[in-house]
Amino acid sequence: MIPTTNNSIDVHHQTTTSGKTTWESTASISGVSCYIESLSPEMAMMYDNSKAYDMFKIFCNIEAIVRGDKLIDEQSREYIVHGVQRMEYNTDVSNHIEIVAYKSSI
Repeated sequence: MIPTTNNSIDVHHQTTTSGKTTWESTASISGVSCYIESLSPEMAMMYDNSKAYDMFKIFCNIEAIVRGDKLIDEQSREYIVHGVQRMEYNTDVSNHIEIVAYKSSI
């Protein structure tokens, strides 16, 4: 469980058909409670962040998210998943998923 949430997201899985990459038009998972925060500039540099993108860390409890998925929040902002880390067996916080994602700032 995430102790504090500030948003909810819908998950659209990435698909490839005939060499073309798209995302599901209908969310495969909807209404996932999460906490979204901006990634610090120092952390964003570790992910080769360009100025065309804003990077975020998203905390949630859904295991079905993978790199390349599109997440859409309550304000219709779109995020593309760059990395997923499962945080299990913690002694200081509950088990959860940490996602690094970017959204276009153009």
